[in-house]
Amino acid sequence: MPFFQNVYNFEFRGSLFGSDRQYQTTWNVPGNTNRPDYMVNKQVGPYDLSAPGNNVLTMYYAYDPSLLGYSPLNITITGANMSAVTAAEVASSLNSNAIFNTMFQASVFSSQYYQFAPSSVLIKYTKNAGGGHFRAYIENTGAETILQYNRNAPIRELPTYFTRWDMQERFQFPTLGPDRLILLDPATNPYEAQLIQWQGMDPNAPLADWQLMRGTNDAYFFYNTVYNTSGQLTEELKYYAGATVGDAAKKTYYLYSGTTLCAKLETPYTLQSGDLISPP
Repeated sequence: MPFFQNVYNFEFRGSLFGSDRQYQTTWNVPGNTNRPDYMVNKQVGPYDLSAPGNNVLTMYYAYDPSLLGYSPLNITITGANMSAVTAAEVASSLNSNAIFNTMFQASVFSSQYYQFAPSSVLIKYTKNAGGGHFRAYIENTGAETILQYNRNAPIRELPTYFTRWDMQERFQFPTLGPDRLILLDPATNPYEAQLIQWQGMDPNAPLADWQLMRGTNDAYFFYNTVYNTSGQLTEELKYYAGATVGDAAKKTYYLYSGTTLCAKLETPYTLQSGDLISPP
């Protein structure tokens, strides 16, 4: 049901076990094309950063073996005209931050094919990444809503179970390791709602957990039952949660002699539109 964003360049792969632990359903979120050590924003300058708060770029960085201890870095961007801040002014503002310039370097980035086209801003990590013990990402607030470093960071819907991999839950579930996701909040963050829309999903119509399973997990079943006027079960249609029209199911018939169940017949069945039921 929740929407998750992968701001890193690794592929996230999460699983839910089925009725037997050797069977599982896997969900993945592809890696981001922007690496933590080489980030280019989507939008080209100049940038309108005049709205309150839009002139602050918030980064989070971790430099430790566990990659769990992230620190925030708020960088104020200035320019001669805040309604039309150039890419060069953004880069200069970033480089002027004392903490930023100890780890990163910002520069104006132009396409090699269009040297005189409007430019974006490249952020590069400038030190040895400590044997891989460094990660950074940009928060979906403030200047990011204009610069859009996370514009193409992959977004997927995952079952609610995967909220434990949210970056904000890293100390609650430290054994899950450093590969985390960003749990989006489209209800209160319009930019995150827009990010979801740009990737072809409706932020106001998330799928339920059972719908996300799409009939692939054998630990959860729906039972569509029919009873006769005497209250006896006569038919039972059983299928995996999230299955849809055309998927396989099992239909069971119950035969009685008076009040005594005398036969139970299990048959293969293909789901039709009228067979599908859903939770209230």
